[in-house]
Amino acid sequence: MFTKLFIINLIFFLFLCVVLNCQLINVNPDSTGNPWYVGGLLLDDPAVGEIPVFVLTEESANRNLRTSVDNSTEIYFRPIFNQVGGSCAQAAGIGYIYTYELNRLRDLPASLPENQYTPQFTFNYLNHGVLMWGTSHYVGWNIAKDHGIPNVVDWGALYYIDPINWFVWMTGYDKYRNAIDNRIEVELDYWDIHFYDPDDSQDLDNLKHWLNDHNEGSDVGGVAQIGVWMGASICYELPPESSDPGAPILIDFGGNSTAHALTIVGYDDDVRYDYNNDGQFTNHLNINGDYVVDMEDWEIGAIKVANSWDYDWPPVPSGDGFCYISYRYLFNSDYIMYRKASGLVLEEKPSPQMCLKIAMTHSSRENINIVSGVSDDVNGILPLTTQTYLAYSLGRGGNHPMNGINNDPIEIGLDITDIIDNDQKKYFIEIIEDDPEDEYSGEIISFSLIDYRYGEELEVFCEDVNIPISNNTTTSLSIIYDILPEVINDDLIIDHEVYVRGDVDVQANNQLQINPNMKVNFYDGRLNILENASLEVEDNVTFNGEFVTIPSGPENPVEIPGDRFNIYGSANFGDNIEFVSTNNAWDGLFIYDRGIITFNNPTFENCDLTTEDTPVDINSGTFTNSAINHFGEDLSIDDVNFTNTLICAKESGGINPSPPRVKIDNCTINNSISAATISITSYEEYEITNNDIVTTGIGVYLYESGEGKTHLISNNEIQGSQSNPGIKLYHSYADITGSNNIYDANTGILGLNNCEIYIYGNENSPFQMIHENSSDEMVFTHDSFPYMMRYTQIYDVNHNDYFCKCADHGLTRPHVIAYNYWGENFVPTQDLYPSIAYIYQPYWNPVVTKGSPELLFEVAVLYEESENYTLAADTHKEVIETYPESRFAAASAKELVSIEKQSNQEFNSLKSYYQAEPNMQYDSEMQKLSESLINYCDIEIMNYEKAIDHFEEIITDPPSIQDSIFAIIDLGYTYLLMGENSRSDFTGRYPELIPQSFQEFQINRERLLNRLFELDGDDNDSNTIPTKPHIFGNYPNPFNPTTTISFSIPEECNVKLAIFNTKGQKVRNIISTELDPGFHEVIWDGRDDNGVKVSSGVYYYMLDAKNLKSMKKMVLLK
Repeated sequence: MFTKLFIINLIFFLFLCVVLNCQLINVNPDSTGNPWYVGGLLLDDPAVGEIPVFVLTEESANRNLRTSVDNSTEIYFRPIFNQVGGSCAQAAGIGYIYTYELNRLRDLPASLPENQYTPQFTFNYLNHGVLMWGTSHYVGWNIAKDHGIPNVVDWGALYYIDPINWFVWMTGYDKYRNAIDNRIEVELDYWDIHFYDPDDSQDLDNLKHWLNDHNEGSDVGGVAQIGVWMGASICYELPPESSDPGAPILIDFGGNSTAHALTIVGYDDDVRYDYNNDGQFTNHLNINGDYVVDMEDWEIGAIKVANSWDYDWPPVPSGDGFCYISYRYLFNSDYIMYRKASGLVLEEKPSPQMCLKIAMTHSSRENINIVSGVSDDVNGILPLTTQTYLAYSLGRGGNHPMNGINNDPIEIGLDITDIIDNDQKKYFIEIIEDDPEDEYSGEIISFSLIDYRYGEELEVFCEDVNIPISNNTTTSLSIIYDILPEVINDDLIIDHEVYVRGDVDVQANNQLQINPNMKVNFYDGRLNILENASLEVEDNVTFNGEFVTIPSGPENPVEIPGDRFNIYGSANFGDNIEFVSTNNAWDGLFIYDRGIITFNNPTFENCDLTTEDTPVDINSGTFTNSAINHFGEDLSIDDVNFTNTLICAKESGGINPSPPRVKIDNCTINNSISAATISITSYEEYEITNNDIVTTGIGVYLYESGEGKTHLISNNEIQGSQSNPGIKLYHSYADITGSNNIYDANTGILGLNNCEIYIYGNENSPFQMIHENSSDEMVFTHDSFPYMMRYTQIYDVNHNDYFCKCADHGLTRPHVIAYNYWGENFVPTQDLYPSIAYIYQPYWNPVVTKGSPELLFEVAVLYEESENYTLAADTHKEVIETYPESRFAAASAKELVSIEKQSNQEFNSLKSYYQAEPNMQYDSEMQKLSESLINYCDIEIMNYEKAIDHFEEIITDPPSIQDSIFAIIDLGYTYLLMGENSRSDFTGRYPELIPQSFQEFQINRERLLNRLFELDGDDNDSNTIPTKPHIFGNYPNPFNPTTTISFSIPEECNVKLAIFNTKGQKVRNIISTELDPGFHEVIWDGRDDNGVKVSSGVYYYMLDAKNLKSMKKMVLLK
């Protein structure tokens, strides 16, 4: 917080800076007591200008004056303390008045050290390093204007016993920054009230109005400062007839040789003292012998003052640091300096926008002047605007080193808010030395700028450090801190380091060019290359960011944007571009709907690359703690090193005459993130080849992909962490060939829901191997079992899990897995599941005799590879029509989808073929496949209503749990496709299964799949102890007759789980007991508490755990 100071020089408020001498006098008559120092006021100071006259406001004039006021009883007045040396001016001006006014403004108690402001701060700048040096309270307030005042906590203590505290200067930027929050307004308004006419009570009334109502009609008044000529003063007790009887009243000031500052805290119109000993108290008699009756004759009425000589002043009678001074003395210059008083008003001011931090040394601080400056010219060598500081001007602090003690560096902070604007680009600190004899030396250790604008604090450092201070001249250091403007309406060339703060828009038809070796710093900034604007980035440019977007949530209801580089126009990047972050992650680079973007040897560190509808080509380079999020168009990555970086490519799907391709080749990937390392969704074509992948998550995850011409996974090494599959496929096409080596994963290959998988390894070294995975080596649903699997080594020294597993084999057609190597200790009945479902002999044999359906299928594949799609389709149909009993019939049926994707996109005709061809109904397997392929065609021709109805029929009456899970997943994905194709106007029977986002869909998809196969995958919430109770949901939903409800709790606690109907009536108590922390599942069998089966319909289940109640809906179908 900053403050605005108005100095109110009330009538009798001493012009504190007024002292004829600065001698130290001990006026404590107790020889064993602490000394009481006076002599702390300067007679004059050139820093103080002309002081205006106090003006009484109408609000205050209209308020009745109370007969007595004591503002020392307000919570804003600090406890009495003992000043150091001749610091009375600062003790009163800062220690009492500044503290009181600031706490009054903030409504804070002055009893707390953090709300007490130290006079030592200003005194030590002004006393020349001499204990008895007198100072001016006005100059102290001017220093407060520049620097604020530290509180007692930051100062370290109000006073030290050690004498060096008389000249020590505070060090530590944070302390100066805190002090700046108490800074006074730049312009000071002084007011004086002079007591020249003792016949006129108006000046006294003005003082009373200030003490009574703060000259603003307030219920709480102010305090003021008064200067007195004071030596060995004498106080007496107030008589019984007076108000506050027994309190001390100052009768004898002890001479006029020494100036001292006191603080006026109130007044009392009924304080009485018989000065002429006539036995009465009068204001109407002439008692001073000047034959004039005026206020100098008054014996009734006094001001109350606080001293800074601790609680034992006055010693007789005890006054606890306070005493009264009769009104009669205010008009006498023998007692009251200049017959006036001063006070100040503080007003709120915004926090500083920008400060400088300087660490430096100098052997004589009184011989230097510190000046800050700014310029709008990055090439300028001198500031165009400067700011001086009273505390650091020549002559301040005496002939001492900067900290007052030794040559250790001092670190200070300077507020430069008043000299900055949006055009400044260069910031200076100047040390001006006055040392013609070359007696002294110093050094600027470091210099930095701290910008508090834009919502985030940014420190920018000067590259020059440990710079000697030049003798008897000016030493200048500078920082280029050029912030790009909010709107760029002209072509702009960046040839120096720049910063992006807030939103910066490069408008259409303008070019932003960044020259080689430049640096662009994002700090709470967004740089937007708008549509029809252009970006040219030369070689070796660095983009640095610090903040990632924080989405809205309970703690921040509004999203907090991070650092982000958005490109909507054209862009070209040179070689060796860096996107990095010094300490944190940032949102990174986003490119939308552009022509091809090429990166040659880029570096991405803690920064994501996100592209939409933009072809991207990345050649060599490194990605660390980053992510590639690619949506649509080609993605080519070659010879790139990845560390803890995920590659996610997602195509929108639908009809595309020229399908995009993902190609990842010759890359090294080390990933400790429990998520899919390479994730590809809805891409018709992909190539993942020659990569070395070490990952905690899934190695390669293909979802709804590969139905195009090329769907290749070849010659990769995939090392897992025994918790996720090496390769995971869902309704995708994959040729897994060459010399892939998959090991140490949970499952080597996992294929789900009508995949088309071809596994064919090298007949000669290097061989393809799937081995030593912690669970099964390969797991497939029956409809996804590879139609070809040859020349692959599949083995494990551990026979506890299966080498090959068909999860739902119906014991109809056997799977041919001959011509593979199964290890030396292969036991088919133990290593295959189910063991009778396979033809596994002969084992590996280089001579292979191919049967007619296999030869015919390979002919069709050759036609397809040569892009003779008509012959390819006809040949695949011949396989179906001639050999429906073979495994190649199903493979050919799936290949027809791939051919249509690559060629005519005539999915209506393909759907008719599936419906009309008798052999598509050859047996139950072909019937089920036919229904799935017909439904797939409906999705391709955007007949979403029929597709949704198909999935909902399966959900309503699922043939198996597996079919139910797949249908729920596919239903959600179909809704997402509807939204992408602007067809979101239809809702089926289960609106609760509609995902709200692709991210939500992914999470639910993986949770369902992991439950199905009991995999410890990356989304398995049982792996870790949660931080708060969470209910995941129930599966299946809808259900009949049972469903499983899953939840987790962070610690042992009482858990209640109950079922309710739509009327809110409790149907069943499932759980009511203490549970251990972690993941839990419970089954509801569709019965109430009496064991009676409930009717079909909607039900709700509520989890009550650790002060969290969460409810979800489920549907029971019969």
